Amino acid sequence: MNRRFARAICTLVLTYPCISGLTALGQLPVADLPEDREVKYSTDIYPVLKKNCVACHNASRDESGVNLESVEKMLASDSDELLVAGKSDTSRLFVLAAHIDEPIMPPEDNEVGAAPLSPMELALLKRWIDQGAKVDVANPGMVKYEWQALPAHLRTVYASTMSGDGRLAAASFGNQIRVFGKSSSVPIAELSSVDEAGKPTPPHLDFVQDLAFSPVDNRLVSAGFRNVKTWTLNPPQSIELPSIDPATSLSLAIDRTGNQVANFTKQGDVQVAAIGADAWQWTQKIALPEAFAGDAAPAVVTAVSADGKTAAIAWQQELRIVKSDVAEAVALTSEKPIASIVWDRNGRLVIGDESGGVTFWVAEGESFKPVTESMGDKPVLHLVVPGEGAAVLMAVDAAGKIAAWHAAETKIKETKQLPAAAKFVSPTRDGAGLWTTLDSGVFGLFDIASGKLAESPKFDPVQVEAYAQANWNVLVGERLVAATEAELKTAQTNETAEKTNLTNSEADVAAKAKARDEAKKPAEDTKKAADAAKAALAAEQAKQKAMMEKRVALAAKIKQLDDAAPAMVKEKETVAAAAAEVATKMTAMQAEIAAVEAEMKKKLDEMKAAAAAIAKQKADQEAKVAAIAAKIAAEAAAKTAAAAELKAIPDDAALAAAVKKAADAADKAQKDAAAKAEALKKAETAVSLSEESKSRAAKRAAESTEEVASQTKLVAEAKAEQEERKKQSEAAKGAQDQSLAADKALAVLNDGKFLVTQSSASGQWNLWTAAGDWIAALDKGGEMVAAGSQSVLIRGDNGKVKAYRLPAKLWGQERMIGSPTGESPFSDRVLTVDIDPTGKWLVTGGGEPSRSGEVQIWNLADGSLVRTFENPHTDTVLCARFSPDGKTLATSSSDRMIKLWDIETGKLLKTLEGHTHHVNSIAWNVNNRQLSSASADATVKIWDVSTGQAKRTIGGLSGELTRLVYVGRDDRVGFVSGDNHFRVYRTDNGGRETNAKVAEGYLYALASNREGTLFVLGGADGNAKIVDKAGKETQKYE
Repeated sequence: MNRRFARAICTLVLTYPCISGLTALGQLPVADLPEDREVKYSTDIYPVLKKNCVACHNASRDESGVNLESVEKMLASDSDELLVAGKSDTSRLFVLAAHIDEPIMPPEDNEVGAAPLSPMELALLKRWIDQGAKVDVANPGMVKYEWQALPAHLRTVYASTMSGDGRLAAASFGNQIRVFGKSSSVPIAELSSVDEAGKPTPPHLDFVQDLAFSPVDNRLVSAGFRNVKTWTLNPPQSIELPSIDPATSLSLAIDRTGNQVANFTKQGDVQVAAIGADAWQWTQKIALPEAFAGDAAPAVVTAVSADGKTAAIAWQQELRIVKSDVAEAVALTSEKPIASIVWDRNGRLVIGDESGGVTFWVAEGESFKPVTESMGDKPVLHLVVPGEGAAVLMAVDAAGKIAAWHAAETKIKETKQLPAAAKFVSPTRDGAGLWTTLDSGVFGLFDIASGKLAESPKFDPVQVEAYAQANWNVLVGERLVAATEAELKTAQTNETAEKTNLTNSEADVAAKAKARDEAKKPAEDTKKAADAAKAALAAEQAKQKAMMEKRVALAAKIKQLDDAAPAMVKEKETVAAAAAEVATKMTAMQAEIAAVEAEMKKKLDEMKAAAAAIAKQKADQEAKVAAIAAKIAAEAAAKTAAAAELKAIPDDAALAAAVKKAADAADKAQKDAAAKAEALKKAETAVSLSEESKSRAAKRAAESTEEVASQTKLVAEAKAEQEERKKQSEAAKGAQDQSLAADKALAVLNDGKFLVTQSSASGQWNLWTAAGDWIAALDKGGEMVAAGSQSVLIRGDNGKVKAYRLPAKLWGQERMIGSPTGESPFSDRVLTVDIDPTGKWLVTGGGEPSRSGEVQIWNLADGSLVRTFENPHTDTVLCARFSPDGKTLATSSSDRMIKLWDIETGKLLKTLEGHTHHVNSIAWNVNNRQLSSASADATVKIWDVSTGQAKRTIGGLSGELTRLVYVGRDDRVGFVSGDNHFRVYRTDNGGRETNAKVAEGYLYALASNREGTLFVLGGADGNAKIVDKAGKETQKYE
């Protein structure tokens, strides 16, 4: 049995619940397939393997040497019998999956919770192998799938985002994306793409996973399956106009619908065309009085009918009605100087005069009859026509009085009063209100029914936002300065501590050096004593040895003397006997001498000589005897002396005791010397260590001093930058206070859905919703000449006039990176996107579940790839966020890790560990020094970026935490979770401030404005909401 294939197949999806009870010992059932059922690898086999097996058996994680990413790689796997074409019964791929042999696949209690294959899946696998394991598509991963429309009821809000100023919010509803203002639940825009045939399609084919607004413009980024899309605010479209000579044009007009344009020239030409035409569709000439001959022609007002067939020209009290099919104009005269002119919704020509009259010129055949209604005595400056509703005409005089006419009446139906004179007025589509700019600069919507003006922001929103951003920078700067000062204070505290430590180290070195010096003399003395004791011991031992050797020698000598004494006595006796014999012989000789003396004198002499010799011999013998006796006496005396000396030598015990005493004294002296030497060595070591410590302390003190200097410089720089921020904020405040939002132009467009305004201070054009929410800044410069419900005429700074219309869709797709069906740099869903503070870089994160994580940085302007992070995580990346200073990227993943990356180099800076489950969301504190994370382990962790350590863990929460944001610049985080609650906690003490149930289902999405006063959230119930910091709902989006 090939057991290398112990984990060859994993994570196969159980689709037949009835199989779940089978044990590992039972073969799984295999369904019956029709005989003609052809099984394709690309559509029947590959999807199952990719979905359930490739996560564990791929190029980077080939468990048991098995790679199931392709048939080619299966055949190259370590198991030779993994896939045997035509033989499912011997192919381990099928045998183990069907539980025919062990080890069964997937294993019981596997780490991914995989269940056995269903009967149908096994049948398909078996048939495919038996049919030869053919590959119908080389790379089935690139098969073009036919996407089905996402059912309408699947509208889970997985993603939301909000502009920094909170004016715009975007949320996903399933695969749809809608953009909202904060004052209305009606979407400003519903995003859409187009397919290859040019038909509109949802923004994404799959659920939208994440959204992000650019911090510097109106670009929006959305993340989907294997693709990311960028969306931009479409600019107003320049619509073609016939040539208009600014040198000769006296007056221009647009009809109330904004589809027709009329031009009146110094030559008396009346020119009319549909907006979008490149030539005038008709031209008529009228005779002009002498007043028009000079350079100071009278002021002219013009109007054109909605069908473009009739135009009216008025100056002073003169009125001319010109028709496309009649050569001669109708000349009329007003009783009062004409101030304004318009065609109402009933096609009647209406003029407002300088004396407060409103005159309807009612056609009677070929002539016109004036019917005048007085509003008062102030000039009627504004005549406007609502697109629908009861009022067909509205007039506003110089005092701000409003009059309205209904149906075909010529009598005033109702009147209202504006708070002050109006500079501009433009009606809502239904005529229920008037958008107006008062002479005071106040801009807002006047409600006709209540007679109240709902004021919109007074100042130019671009300047307001510039000031808000500048002021926000000041507020953030305060945090940055405080953080830098805190770091300086810490550095100073560290410096003081290090200097104190250095002083202590120096004192310690001195003290230890003194102790070392004090230990030197005792060590030397004890060493001398030890040496003396050692010498005494050696002497005592030598003495002992000498005594013992002497004792042995004396004993031997005595023994020798004892042994030699009998021989010497015997010798003495022998010598004495010889001497006696000689004496006897001498006596005999003397007798003989005497006897023969007479006889032989000669012989006597000889014998005397012999006697003398014998006498000498006798004397010698006697001397010898005496010597021997002396020697015996001397030997006896020596023996006596030796015996005495031997007796004087101490016995062994005494000698041993003396040696032991000397040895003990030497040992004690040696130990004392060793102890003193060790004490000296320790003292010297202590001095050495203390000097090393002092050296380190000195280095640290120097470094701390450098750090203080560096931090002092940083504080100075931070304060200087803060002063610059304050100056910029003051300048922005001044610019704001000097600008008005709509004091140069105001027009309601797109049938009342949007407004455009212009500020005189900057020439800035702005786009607003009908609810009064500022959408975006448009171009600068020029001035509005005329406006209808669909178009505006703007005379540029160069004098040329152009027509503009708002696009049908405010946001359009700019580009798509990747593809849900074709080649893509993304292996699976893109789960997170973020844009850096400069608006230059886009980060994307995702990856294949349980297999790999992906992190890439893109150039947002052109969609080019800037950097790919190699193996950033071992599982899908769930969140990626740029730091507020744009220098660091933080990523979090299903692998439970948070990683910090250097944007410039792509280098990994730190890995933050501590969560026990997926880290779903991360967010930066504005001070760049703190990071917070929300996890599926139901905890929030607050991280110190410099140390990489968690400073605080907020636990005791219920449900998986899905999204987290910082609350403005405060030390607070807001987060949502699976228990349908929105919560706000302090990061400095862990205290809870908000605990609000805000939905009926699981919450996934959360974003906020920069100040942390508004939050857009959403989840499984398919609704998105705006809530405040307390969790109170302020707007609901559906």
